[in-house]
Amino acid sequence: MSDAITVVHPFVGAGELRLGMSRAEVRALAGPPDEVWLACEEPGDRRESWEYVSRGWSLDFDEEDDWRLSDIDLYRPQLHGLELHGLSEEEMLAAWADAGLPGLSSDRKLEDIDTGIWECDELEITLWTDEGRFDYLTVGPRWSEDRETILWPEVDR
Repeated sequence: MSDAITVVHPFVGAGELRLGMSRAEVRALAGPPDEVWLACEEPGDRRESWEYVSRGWSLDFDEEDDWRLSDIDLYRPQLHGLELHGLSEEEMLAAWADAGLPGLSSDRKLEDIDTGIWECDELEITLWTDEGRFDYLTVGPRWSEDRETILWPEVDR
């Protein structure tokens, strides 16, 4: 698997990684992670995060999704030729608009840590900023119209 800038495929994944892959499939493709974190907000709602620090990705597997790859965080993403790494929040928003991508909305900000959250519901992509600069992009799967069911992309098995 390439360590180059990761190309984002909305609703599908990034590079060769596909949302919906099992942990075993991801490990076979990407190798072992640099770090593993387990979060548990409440019983039955556990999340395992695999950090590939050297590659600039973080991969999340959720218990409620049968431990499938549920989202991908990318620190150096590339989307339709758009590179966001190193941009200020204003530059990021302008570059997004100039690329002709669907609109972003922001109704959340984590005030205590100066984190901005910009969402593109049409692409299931979230842009995160830290102290006014692009931090990372999250790619998620497509959801049913009622937002109750994940519509996983096809995964070659």
